[in-house]
Amino acid sequence: MGYAVFLSEDVAHRLRDSAISASKIQISVKNEELISHDLQAPLLFPTQSWAEIAEKAYEIFIKNYTWEKNVRSLTVRAIDLIYDDIPYQINCFTDQSKREKNLIKEITVDKIRKRFGLNAIETATLFYFRAKAPVPGSQYDTLPKPHTFAAP
Repeated sequence: MGYAVFLSEDVAHRLRDSAISASKIQISVKNEELISHDLQAPLLFPTQSWAEIAEKAYEIFIKNYTWEKNVRSLTVRAIDLIYDDIPYQINCFTDQSKREKNLIKEITVDKIRKRFGLNAIETATLFYFRAKAPVPGSQYDTLPKPHTFAAP
């Protein structure tokens, strides 16, 4: 889940900067033989939240990747984008106030990083992975084998 969060944080930041939300998430998984698979799934609601993007990306990956070959790279994309000012239907089964509070927290983290630098505040989930992972947006991000996902 750590790498999905790491990649999703950058995607969500770009969505917020552009005042758009994602309705679907797409991942691209490239194996050690350089064969790429693109997988996608819809979100329950349009979002700019890295937590919701990461959760969906991880869900897509776990449901669809069989680990027949090692993963060479993973890409997370936001697709079916809509502008923030377009209304959407909510339901009574989801706590919208919790979603809004989480988004406000993420926006606050963005503001702190903009003012004091990227390393000024860190997501606990990413603490282990950020030290080992390349800078977001670099061309080649390599994942470890499945048995090395757990933190020591």
